Amino acid sequence: VGAQRRLRLLKEGPPFVHFSAKASQLLRKTTPTILQELVRAPDPDTALINLEGFLSTVGARTTFLSLLAENPSVVKLLIRLFGSSDYLAKLFIYHPELLDSLVRADAVRINKSRLAMAQELEEALQGSRDYEDKLNELRRFKNGEVLRIGMAALAGELNHHQETRQITNLAEICLQKAYEISCHELEKRYGNPLYKTAQGRPRTAQFAIIGLGRLGAREMSYNSD
Repeated sequence: VGAQRRLRLLKEGPPFVHFSAKASQLLRKTTPTILQELVRAPDPDTALINLEGFLSTVGARTTFLSLLAENPSVVKLLIRLFGSSDYLAKLFIYHPELLDSLVRADAVRINKSRLAMAQELEEALQGSRDYEDKLNELRRFKNGEVLRIGMAALAGELNHHQETRQITNLAEICLQKAYEISCHELEKRYGNPLYKTAQGRPRTAQFAIIGLGRLGAREMSYNSD
């Protein structure tokens, strides 16, 4: 019964969502590829459950549906992801804008160096105007990179050591940039942080981030906090 209800989504769209004629047409166009890939998925039932969550989140937004209809290869990647990793599937369901990352999946480097990641993040932040914009861009970058790493690992293009090293590099870069963004904002609001020495002289306060556990060992996983 549950599977039948979820499959009905491919014909009628999510419940309580008004589908335009164009949205319905796009969904019908994508359905044959979806059904074909569901059969091939590592876990078809899980893939179908996650697909239901994704379609319910996307709703009648034709931008996402058009992207799927025009890119069968993206549908294949999406269903493989939905049937292989609950963590990455939930990331996608909560952030459907990451769909664009799958379109560009073939164009990105599989095993990026820490320096390359840092440079890309710096470029991504150049257009950010204020504190909130920078934090939002930092989150988008992190989510996109997690997806890139996860998809490469699922495809067998990264071994376990490379995968954990990539995740750790990403965590270190994002942590460093979050520190820099926050320091800049606090100094702008309150001035340079100072403390007094034993002799009563003012000195600039220092700050340290100490990585312990999996971060310190550079063996982070997707569930590491």
